[in-house]
Amino acid sequence: MNIQPINMANFELVIIKNGTPHCKLHGAMNKVSQHEDGGGYWRCIAVVSDKKEGICRAGCVQINQ
Repeated sequence: MNIQPINMANFELVIIKNGTPHCKLHGAMNKVSQHEDGGGYWRCIAVVSDKKEGICRAGCVQINQ
């Protein structure tokens, strides 16, 4: 799987685990959009209620070639 950073996301928190992107802090990520080639945008599933931490910004885009 080929992943790349996206604007407004923290790419440093993203790892590939079991063939899909995962957040280092919270685990699984959701594929929130899909491109025609099967790629798409991935974001962390965690929404943190702590105002200090806010929403997890882990994210990337999957590029299929």
